[in-house]
Amino acid sequence: MLRAPDRSGALVTVTDPIAALIDVGREFYGRGWMLGTAGNLSVRTGDDPLRYTVTASGGHKGRLQPHDFVTFGLGMSEPSSDRKPSAETVVHDRLYATRAPGAILHVHSPYAVLAGRHLVEDGAVDLTGWEYVKGLGFWDEGAVVRAPVVPNHHGLVELGDAVAEAASDVPCVLVDGHGVYAWGDTVHAAQRHVECLEALCQLVWESAIFAGATRSR
Repeated sequence: MLRAPDRSGALVTVTDPIAALIDVGREFYGRGWMLGTAGNLSVRTGDDPLRYTVTASGGHKGRLQPHDFVTFGLGMSEPSSDRKPSAETVVHDRLYATRAPGAILHVHSPYAVLAGRHLVEDGAVDLTGWEYVKGLGFWDEGAVVRAPVVPNHHGLVELGDAVAEAASDVPCVLVDGHGVYAWGDTVHAAQRHVECLEALCQLVWESAIFAGATRSR
């Protein structure tokens, strides 16, 4: 449990999933993956009908507080408070509807952005052969691991549809020039997927540079 101030300054008890999102926001901001007000985080908080709590629009992810979250969900026409949910909530909504994860994290980690722009072949970034694919759930020797990439649609409904349709057994989708949506059964599982994907994208990015330098000699 976490004790944190609400909008009036009074200390309130934050439930474990929200506390986990607050911790993730602080950590990812510190890594430079959610600078300014970039990115959005959500966790499933109810079933039948499915409900999830998502970061409100415009919140600084390094200084999240309990009032910076809004409960939304499938079948709801309005959020749970007067706070406006993140503009990209529609992408979370589509992923919850089609994948039913426990949490979804959207970050702008730099190597994922670079790989999603420059290392795409046939709609995906090839991550095959690197040890970190185990962190994405691929333990079989010789497993082919390709992270899907979709265009950065200006229309968020179109973006949500594209991300949901591209989602595969790899628990993440890259958005060209934008960032990554990753999900998992828990907040910590989704966090692991973000971190492992970023490490993999750094490896393939630096390998591409090394290969190019070698060829030019």
